[in-house]
Amino acid sequence: MKKTSPDIMVVRDLNFFDAKLKKLLGSKGKLAEVTKLSYSSVTHMNTVGVSYGVATRVAEALHANIDELFVTKKA
Repeated sequence: MKKTSPDIMVVRDLNFFDAKLKKLLGSKGKLAEVTKLSYSSVTHMNTVGVSYGVATRVAEALHANIDELFVTKKA
């Protein structure tokens, strides 16, 4: 049976995410540039959420496992 990807992912721990971001890229603007996302998508990851594919791109840019950075958004 094929595992399906969750629809919407949100940042698991904002402090951990921000620390990784600052250490590796420096700013949300740089993360947006590297992942080819809009700045608003990057700034709203914690509240609105992003797709599994976008979460994967962000995790790769931050050299982290997706499960370290994101959880499935509860309805």
